[in-house]
Amino acid sequence: MNYIAYYRVSTKDQGKSGLSLSAQQQEVTQYINSLAGNLIEQFTEVESGGAPSREILNKAIELASTTNSTLVVKSLDRLTRDGYRTAVELEELNIPYIESSSPNDPQLVKDIKMAIAKDERLKIKKRTQDAIDQIKLNILTDGYHITKAGKKITRLGNPKSKRPSKQAIKASAEVRSTNAYNNPANKKAGDIIVPLVNLGKSYSYVANYLNDLGYVTINSKSYSKVQVMRLYKRYSGDYEL
Repeated sequence: MNYIAYYRVSTKDQGKSGLSLSAQQQEVTQYINSLAGNLIEQFTEVESGGAPSREILNKAIELASTTNSTLVVKSLDRLTRDGYRTAVELEELNIPYIESSSPNDPQLVKDIKMAIAKDERLKIKKRTQDAIDQIKLNILTDGYHITKAGKKITRLGNPKSKRPSKQAIKASAEVRSTNAYNNPANKKAGDIIVPLVNLGKSYSYVANYLNDLGYVTINSKSYSKVQVMRLYKRYSGDYEL
């Protein structure tokens, strides 16, 4: 059996017991060795679990597909906190994936773990936003906010930062547009959107169709007719009508 190992750490995770890079590597390689498996390649990514695009993970998935390998992680939340989207991609490519800490889990259990990971990401996002809102309220009502370190702040953000120039804003917009065009999730959705719209289906119909298939946007949200319209305009030029 061929195996591809994938490890992910973030700045916070590196110091946590069980989530450090060395801990992941040790458990995954021990598991593969216990099966006398063939470790084709190891991939390491330093990125948040909520990041919409993960270059190293995509490379690991591509190699697993071309070498008929099983993708191995220490735990499924190392793969993604986006939940269902990554699982769908792996299943569509017929790539088996397991966590070395619980290799015999049936698919239903894997799906549940993916859902729990996504729920945790949403909770973290909400807690962060709640904290920011509280800071804003304190500054608005009292004129300042006292951080946990005891520092008094009167505004959010870097007070030394300068407003970007028009050229910088334009360049940033061009980069975002290029990244959006090249995003694999957007392209996959575009392959469905363009033919259906060309067949006369409404943007609302196509949005519901994508949502029924389990597709989500790069921000892990359901598709709306506006998003479908944007992707149609973005990719329709790539197809012959």
